[in-house]
Amino acid sequence: MEASGLRAVAECQDLADKIEQANNGQLPGLGTNKRFERPSLDTCRLLAVKAGMPQAEGDKLFHFYESKGWKVGNQPMKSLNSAVAGWASRWRERQPAQHQAINASEREAERIARGK
Repeated sequence: MEASGLRAVAECQDLADKIEQANNGQLPGLGTNKRFERPSLDTCRLLAVKAGMPQAEGDKLFHFYESKGWKVGNQPMKSLNSAVAGWASRWRERQPAQHQAINASEREAERIARGK
């Protein structure tokens, strides 16, 4: 296998490990500790992808809250998971009608495939 192929495999394994950590609540800022910890850019990227958004949305989320000092209004952030869920909801609302139509047709195809 080429060096680039080995590197890609290693990166995929690293990403899989990070997703597993996120699923187990082991990454900082996920609300598992009593005190909020500032998350890393990678954590925000992983949570964005996990929420069905592009990785770039994780970058935007990170930089937005970083510029605000990880505050929501005047209060310190308490739950990164809740912030990501809200971000994902607003992101879906901003999607063009074309993407919504594609998603609707995909849902319809899944419904038909399940026989319902």
